[in-house]
Amino acid sequence: SMIVDQDDGCTKDHAVDGTDCPDRVIVPTSTIVKLKSIEFEFDKAIIQKQSLPILDHVAQALKDNPDIQLVEVQGHTDERGDDEYNLDLSNRRAAAVVTYLKSQGIVDDRLNYQGYGETVPLVHEHNEVAWRKNRRVEFNIRKGNGGIMQEWTNIVNNRSKHGGRCSRV
Repeated sequence: SMIVDQDDGCTKDHAVDGTDCPDRVIVPTSTIVKLKSIEFEFDKAIIQKQSLPILDHVAQALKDNPDIQLVEVQGHTDERGDDEYNLDLSNRRAAAVVTYLKSQGIVDDRLNYQGYGETVPLVHEHNEVAWRKNRRVEFNIRKGNGGIMQEWTNIVNNRSKHGGRCSRV
């Protein structure tokens, strides 16, 4: 069902972008799209305080959509630094997100995590803008409505043109 936010008029029954509901998440078919990126302390797996409301919305989206049975939380880094270190850092960051989602009442068997380091960049350029886009956490729905999701869909970090609905805390 569509969710209407009485406070900001966030009604979703059409294409969505970051101006429609800027702090919300969208649940289309095979991914949970967050409209703002999740930020971490520099070189650490500590989620910055300003990102917690985004994760609260992700948790609420999972609560509102019980047919989503398994989500893989994917951590990604930019290309700077040692490959093994980046793989470890991305894994620890994805694990930190899962820990937070569990603290918000999402049961363990609906979540897994994997760090991909710098192996799956969104942007192949070598500058600060590209690095910022490549440092990200993605939420990929792996199992829903009793079936395994086959496609690996890229998740848009900041904006989405997918149809979907906003989830509100």
